[in-house]
Amino acid sequence: MAWVALLAVAYLRRPAPALAPRGLAIVSSLALLIGGGWHVTTSHAADVARYTVRQETRVLSHQAWWTDAWQGLPGDSIWKGNTSSR
Repeated sequence: MAWVALLAVAYLRRPAPALAPRGLAIVSSLALLIGGGWHVTTSHAADVARYTVRQETRVLSHQAWWTDAWQGLPGDSIWKGNTSSR
């Protein structure tokens, strides 16, 4: 523990060198481009497959609809039939 304290004191007594803003911007931009490019090339296809909207279409006969098959449909289904009776 004393060794860590001694290193901390030595570090704090020494003036920190100034960072060049341009160099820092270049290094961070390169890191972002390299990391982002690597991520896109390795994970993009899997991510697109994972987050693609899946729409399930079920077709029911008229008789099945009127008996009780409509109760098995999800609650957010859209009625695409004849709207003249509404």
